[in-house]
Amino acid sequence: MNKLFLILALFVSAVLFGQGIDRKIIIEDDQYYCVTIDERYQIGTLHTASIQDTLLHGKALALPAGRSLLSEDRPLSWDLRDTNIYAVSFMDHPMNDRNEAIKLLSLNQLKSWESTRPEEVIMHSVDHNMLVYNDPYKNVISRSKFLDGFYFDALFFNGAYWMLTCHNNELFCWKYENDTWQSSELQKVNFEGNFSLFIEDNALMLLSKSGSIYRVSMEGIQLEKEGEKGFDLNKVILVENRDTGSLSYLDKVHMDKEMPFKALLNEFGKIIYK
Repeated sequence: MNKLFLILALFVSAVLFGQGIDRKIIIEDDQYYCVTIDERYQIGTLHTASIQDTLLHGKALALPAGRSLLSEDRPLSWDLRDTNIYAVSFMDHPMNDRNEAIKLLSLNQLKSWESTRPEEVIMHSVDHNMLVYNDPYKNVISRSKFLDGFYFDALFFNGAYWMLTCHNNELFCWKYENDTWQSSELQKVNFEGNFSLFIEDNALMLLSKSGSIYRVSMEGIQLEKEGEKGFDLNKVILVENRDTGSLSYLDKVHMDKEMPFKALLNEFGKIIYK
């Protein structure tokens, strides 16, 4: 029994602390929320605690969504609104249908890793009812069967679910509202890699890999601010502070420091948009 407990404890420890934070950290009501992806199973863990605590040392919940590890520059697309989690599960798993990848999950129903196993979480992800068919993805694969150079992000904004896709510099803005997808016209852009969406002053914004900021609408994207020289989205973790309304970032080299997250952010965080 003691040996079994030890094996379980080591497994849980590996799941919780053997991974890096994916894409972003959300701060809301003095709590932080972030996601890590297991390197073996591609499934997510949602971490949350007070901003006074050290990152990844708070509550760790099995997230029935994940992503492929074959493309490190294509992080998990996820968002938290109230107690709802919106995630696009892009795992390389034979039972994961990417046409049904958009999941709406309840934060209150997520299980701790002590009470579940990765295989169960993967099947929960596969079987969980989708929010809506992934028409943005279907549009991409209808134009090309190759996914090299394909990037996307999505979030919930003003009562609608938005997703932006960019494949070979062809960008589409999608909005799901009133049980219907709407799509913008194709817009040619000069993007090199990943991007992330965020909300600022009741406007939907896009941060490119180079740090440039664009305003998003169903007419497409419009440049608001050029990025700083040397910025690389793949080398940082975004921090979306909904308490202060600011967007900042932490270099990944600072993410393993054993210090309270608030202190870490105050010392090493850099403001992108405020």
